[in-house]
Amino acid sequence: MKLKTKLSLSVSLLVLVVVATVSGLYLLSLVHQQLGDIHDKASFIAYEVFSEIRGEMQAAVDRGQLNPDQPAQIDAFLQQLPAQPGLRVLFESAVGYSLNSPIQDVAVVNAGQMVLADSNSGLIGQALPPRPQLENILTASSWTQLEAIFGPEQVYEVRLPIRLRNLPIGVVRVGVGTIFVHQALGRRLRAILFSAALIVLLSTLLAVVFSDFMLAPLDALSRQLDRVARGEPVQPWMRRDEFGVVSSKIESLGRQMQDARQIYSALQEDVSRMLQNIEEGVLLLDAGGRVRLVSAAAERLLGRPAAALIGQPVEAAFNSHSELDLAVCNSVRAGEPLPEHALERAPDQAPVTARLEAAGESVQGERLLLLQDHAGRQQLEDELEVARRLTSIGRLTQGVAHEVKNPLNSIAIHLDLVHTKLAPEAQAQVQTHLSVMRREIERLDRVVKAFLDFNRPIELVRRPTDLNELAGAVHELISARTEAAGVEWTLTRAQPAPVVNVDRDLIEQALLNLVTNALEAIAASPVKRLSLEVARQGDTAVLRVRDSGPGVPADIREKIFNLYFSTRAGGSGIGLALAARIMELHQGAAELQPPSADMPGACFCLRFPMRAPKAAAADPHSRLN
Repeated sequence: MKLKTKLSLSVSLLVLVVVATVSGLYLLSLVHQQLGDIHDKASFIAYEVFSEIRGEMQAAVDRGQLNPDQPAQIDAFLQQLPAQPGLRVLFESAVGYSLNSPIQDVAVVNAGQMVLADSNSGLIGQALPPRPQLENILTASSWTQLEAIFGPEQVYEVRLPIRLRNLPIGVVRVGVGTIFVHQALGRRLRAILFSAALIVLLSTLLAVVFSDFMLAPLDALSRQLDRVARGEPVQPWMRRDEFGVVSSKIESLGRQMQDARQIYSALQEDVSRMLQNIEEGVLLLDAGGRVRLVSAAAERLLGRPAAALIGQPVEAAFNSHSELDLAVCNSVRAGEPLPEHALERAPDQAPVTARLEAAGESVQGERLLLLQDHAGRQQLEDELEVARRLTSIGRLTQGVAHEVKNPLNSIAIHLDLVHTKLAPEAQAQVQTHLSVMRREIERLDRVVKAFLDFNRPIELVRRPTDLNELAGAVHELISARTEAAGVEWTLTRAQPAPVVNVDRDLIEQALLNLVTNALEAIAASPVKRLSLEVARQGDTAVLRVRDSGPGVPADIREKIFNLYFSTRAGGSGIGLALAARIMELHQGAAELQPPSADMPGACFCLRFPMRAPKAAAADPHSRLN
């Protein structure tokens, strides 16, 4: 049942109770009042009859017709009461005054209850049995009064004793019927019921209107709560009543829930990222032994996706009869920890190290199952060993690079001195060579800095660069060397020229590293061919270096971009690694591609994301890791 309906019914019921209570009290008051009025009227008639009898008796005494000391004369006087005209007038006026009069009869009886005079002359001389007195009803409870009025028809009477010298000689009895009171109160009761029904109906209509008015803010609050549940922003009402206070609290709760959602999402992303990157397989099991969470490494170890494992019992995840599966299932069902040790997963697979432990002291019954294959652990140990060696080599390289910087600075200074001491005619002749030497010294200086900062952030000086022009500069720079070595050195430009937003010096250095490696690779080849190609592939620009050398063996292709990896006896293993790092800084890639038919040697390419020159020019200097 809706709150609006409940409120309307409650108000109607409350009004009904109030109206019924007030009507009942009013009805009881009317009944008591009516009975009091009837009693007063009957008492008045009885007193009038008594006064008439007393007056006639006194007149008879005064005339000497009645001696109060003679009972026989008193009886004779009482027997003559029906013949007295004043008494008959009183009887007729009392009984026949109104058709709706509650007075039924008036009688005068002697001490033996024999009728001496009556409004109904046919009852004279007969015994009149006593009837309930109306005075007793007046002093009775309200329920008794209601029963007397609305119950079966009953005649009550009001009695007034007649005494002569304190001796009872008779009683005036006035009979009162309840039928007329019932009829009079019935009309009143119908009017009361009609009024009560009308009041209840009006109150119900007002309750419906009132409930709409009062519950309208609840609808607004409900809409606010819906927005809070959807994570939408909530604006509080500018009200100062209780609804305004509740709205403000809902708005505050909404902000807290949004913050909680953001924190939860961030934590969930962090946990997911951690589980994706962690090398150790992790399974979270609940108290019933069902899988609740699976890491990416666990998916790889078990060979099943997380969707097929979550919610399943541990027996479904470890459903073979291998040493690992049996040990895990037995430990989970026994509720005992599983110490870390190697277990066989399958005869043709490396052992897996498993460990089962409680998830935490605050979590009841949840456990963590940690898995790690020996092959992965051995690979990790080998990588750590390589990292330790690289760290040592890096420290040595930094020292060597530091020592190289000083001679380079001296060469640059003396080159400037030579330029200033030459005659103007000689300067014009050697200007091109001096510019090449100065540019190469600057490039070597940046190379030394790159060695020093290889594992630290590098400041990129981006600017729009024409790759055709950059490739032409490298081609011109290497031409003398290729000519001396008898190498066929070709350059193919793209049309239109691709323009990329890069650090020109670093890209030139990466391209020179590729060309230098290619020249060294074809040094012993009978056919010495080297090509540099600029191309566009959709939204990507490509610098491709091909050679006619022996190519790259298949077993080392995955290692050629590793730092300090080299196949030559005197190679440093830095050139390709540095080229790959430079391309990573530019959101590009350095790749080894399959050789072509006309150039069977190695094929290296540098890929750049394309940008329009204007957008590239607007791009500020950026620091990338």
